[in-house]
Amino acid sequence: MTPSALKIAAAALNTTPLDWSGNLDLASRALNEARAAGAHIACLPLLALSSVGCADAFLAPFVIDAARDSLKALLPMTRGLVVAVGLPLAVEGRRFNAAALIDDGRLLGFAAKRHLDRDLLSDEARWFEPWDESSPQFVDFNGERLPIGDATFDARGIRLSLCLGNDLEHLSPPADVDLVLHLGARAFCFGEQARFEARLCDLTRGTSPAIASANLVGNESGTLIYGGGALVAHSGAIRARSPRFSFKDATLAVGTIRAVDAVESPVPADPLASKQDEFARAVSLGLFDYLRKSRSRAFALSLSGGADSAAIAVLVMTMARFALRELGSAGVVQALRFEERFPPSAVHPPWGDDTSLERALRAWMPRLLVTAYQGTQNSSQTTRDAARSVAQAVGSRHLELDVEPFVEGYRAAVESALGRAFDWQKDDLTLQNIQARARAPGIWMIANAERALVLVTSNRSEAAVGYATMDGDTSGGLAPIIGIDKAWLREWLAHVEQKGLCDVPPIPALALINAQAPTAELRPAAAAQTDEGDLMPYALLDEIERLAIHRRHSPIETWEAMRARHPDLSSETLADFVTRFFRMFAQSQWKRSRAAPGFHLDEANLSPESWCRFPLLSGGFERELTALRARLKRGI
Repeated sequence: MTPSALKIAAAALNTTPLDWSGNLDLASRALNEARAAGAHIACLPLLALSSVGCADAFLAPFVIDAARDSLKALLPMTRGLVVAVGLPLAVEGRRFNAAALIDDGRLLGFAAKRHLDRDLLSDEARWFEPWDESSPQFVDFNGERLPIGDATFDARGIRLSLCLGNDLEHLSPPADVDLVLHLGARAFCFGEQARFEARLCDLTRGTSPAIASANLVGNESGTLIYGGGALVAHSGAIRARSPRFSFKDATLAVGTIRAVDAVESPVPADPLASKQDEFARAVSLGLFDYLRKSRSRAFALSLSGGADSAAIAVLVMTMARFALRELGSAGVVQALRFEERFPPSAVHPPWGDDTSLERALRAWMPRLLVTAYQGTQNSSQTTRDAARSVAQAVGSRHLELDVEPFVEGYRAAVESALGRAFDWQKDDLTLQNIQARARAPGIWMIANAERALVLVTSNRSEAAVGYATMDGDTSGGLAPIIGIDKAWLREWLAHVEQKGLCDVPPIPALALINAQAPTAELRPAAAAQTDEGDLMPYALLDEIERLAIHRRHSPIETWEAMRARHPDLSSETLADFVTRFFRMFAQSQWKRSRAAPGFHLDEANLSPESWCRFPLLSGGFERELTALRARLKRGI
């Protein structure tokens, strides 16, 4: 092995926090595959032995000890390879996000992360210290005194530098380095892979060293989805890429790095670059991992006949389709532990070509998704038919329940207790909310009976303004589309109806969904209730949310930006929309704090757990909104 001809494997692993045996097995499998591919060097992801999502468990000494034990167990598994692997490490009472470099079973030393994540997705500084020149320079491990820091290493004549996480943004390797091993853990957001690949190409231009970048894949610990797509880059181009959004727990990018005048050909562009396909693949993988890691057997969904629940039903179907295509029925059985519930004949339908894949999908979907339309006297035949049509298209086991008797029972009981009758003029919100809440016990009962996980249909637009009924339509265990705004979600459904997705044919049944104006159907039919009538046009709401929350604009700044973008609308109308948004946003923080966990899919989100932290009690922007009204009154 010489610097002019290296075969390098960068791994994408689906780790799980504190699953020591499982994570060690993944690392071993990746190394075996790297050897089989003829690789000389293998790079595993950041914190691969513990997983990155351990949170405050990183503060527990037993976690650090277990990581050391895993590293010791990994040493003999590195036979014939130079390996970089991430783990939490304590040195002289100080905890570091570290990486070990191993050569054929022998530890050469450790690197430690210098630049801890400062975004709201991670509290890394709560668990680790940044390494600098004042930090310990050596660590005693397994009876040896080994270097720790960010120095380069010599391994069989190769000059290697280890780079952890976002230290890559500050990368400045010494001139004599041949290769940088980047131990990454890049959480998915739209367009992230393309941006990262461009960054690697820039970093490896000219005489710069090659970079092998490992990554996580899958739903590692609940809300963050990792896209895989491990990379090998050299001379300004991507030379190898592992599959993105793979349902396999371990995949590799294997690239050969040669002299600059004899480099390997670049790999083709990423086929999953469109936002529509990224969304479907990311959420499908997130759902599959959440199902198996939560040890649930299926999903339960209240299918209303509207856009949100229809989108989730389609995403569960794409989850099953992608999993069956990549793993086969036997692999899905193993991943979901279905052997203990169904006989082999029921879970091993024949499959292989597209036709038999469709048969397998039809066999699996009633087991993976149970849907229920729960009607009241305000529900329409349109939504009932739409829900039934979508259920048939995706193949769910579909039920229809009449919950009007429960609504009337609660109404009669409370009217009797209060000593007065409810009416729609005085009690609009009360009479709407009881319908939404009356649906929650039914879907939970179905979920309990089927050992299923209830999916929540809240989207980002509704979460921003609290347009949801707590313990009603917000009730459930996972909110897969809470990171997606309503206007774009409707565009996505239209795209799926007419064009389909990568490996998914069009779904004409969605026409019944896409033809409707979004409505909660909680008022009597004569009221002609629509969501946008209750709120504002979703496209405008989503624009205001991005300005106000993502870009941190004040009410006046938001109003001014909206006036510039929408000169066709009056200043008064826009001021009303902006005022409504800020007031509803402040009032509904308690709802967001109680929301079911959801997937992070964008560079920002509204979850108080990971990005948008706002006080439960506040002044509600009163000073700022008063200033906006005064500005409007002056005609400025």
